[in-house]
Amino acid sequence: MATSNPVRLDARLSACAGYLRPGVPVADVGCDHGKLTAYLALQGFAVVGTDIHAAPLETARATCAAAGCLDRVSLRLGDGLAPLAPGEVGQAVLAGISAATILQILDAAPWVRTPGFRLALCPATKTPLLRRELARRGFALLDETPVVAAGRCYAVLCAEYDGQPRQPTGEFCLMGLSLGKNHAGALRDDTACKLEKQIRGMSPGAEREESLRLLDWLRSLSLPD
Repeated sequence: MATSNPVRLDARLSACAGYLRPGVPVADVGCDHGKLTAYLALQGFAVVGTDIHAAPLETARATCAAAGCLDRVSLRLGDGLAPLAPGEVGQAVLAGISAATILQILDAAPWVRTPGFRLALCPATKTPLLRRELARRGFALLDETPVVAAGRCYAVLCAEYDGQPRQPTGEFCLMGLSLGKNHAGALRDDTACKLEKQIRGMSPGAEREESLRLLDWLRSLSLPD
């Protein structure tokens, strides 16, 4: 595998790339500008890049051509994982889209529920929802990396299917495996801010009381920025 790479990734995509297993074909879902697709191809991965829109797919094609790896990638127009055959890849990256969209894409491709299928995910919104629903669907969270980019905080998740549905705690849904990691304090603050907004829209009741309890828990955490 190559030791240097001319393609430069932002912190989010770099963290996603770091979670992939060498030698296992990978899908770059919503490949957009194609930087991650090109980077992975130059690292020796067999890569399928997909995008639902033709224009970004052409941008990805140009990016891969400029990087000298166009002959090593497969770029396909289509929604999520739909352009792939079941079992064609053993891992996938889904970054820059909402948690709800990530879940829709995974649910539409039941073949990803194969033991050992790995996911590298960077949701744009509702990360606690994603942690909860991955667990319920039998994906184990292996690791995560809090990332600060362009003034916003994200969590990059690494999950793998093991077929064991779980019912995670509220605390786990909010912070996952980020406790003690660099930028965990920023992730805590961002998560607490979003939870506060949700609470303001809630009616009195058990759900609101539990959310208030979790907000107090978040505020009590002493974490590195």
